Amino acid sequence: MNRETQVWQLMSRPVRRLSMNARIRDAAEFLRTWGISGAPVIDLHGRPVGVFSLRDLAGHLANGFEDLPVIDPAKERVRKTGESIPEDEGFHFERIDDARVSDLMTPALLCIDPDAPALEAVRMMQRRAIHRIFVRRGSGPLLGVITTMDVLRWVGAAPKSEFGAKRKKKIS
Repeated sequence: MNRETQVWQLMSRPVRRLSMNARIRDAAEFLRTWGISGAPVIDLHGRPVGVFSLRDLAGHLANGFEDLPVIDPAKERVRKTGESIPEDEGFHFERIDDARVSDLMTPALLCIDPDAPALEAVRMMQRRAIHRIFVRRGSGPLLGVITTMDVLRWVGAAPKSEFGAKRKKKIS
């Protein structure tokens, strides 16, 4: 965990991007497919306009729960049509959600210069309680992203000597 480490040495790339017009279901699948917890959102011109994360998705889902009537679908169908539903067929309700990424995203992007000290990025993440900072020079294109996982890899690779001498346990 070298204090001289710069952001560009930790960042992950390429930066996976989401379109602001993507449907929520597609965005959730995108995050799952790539194994990431958030991504920058780009507009129609490819410019970053925000961030979409699992936190945004969870908030949307929590606000969208519906109380559905508790019924036995098999009994209900038998009563209305006289037709029974085979036991082995699954039955579920699905709500169609037309929300778009642009409806839920955080409309800001926190960025850091690639030559900044890595500790600066870590402190920014800690102060703001966020899991990613995007890397770019000025208003240029996104070059990478530093995530909490990148920070953990950095810390995990540090020699034990950087964490100070082991403390002796006091016996009472």
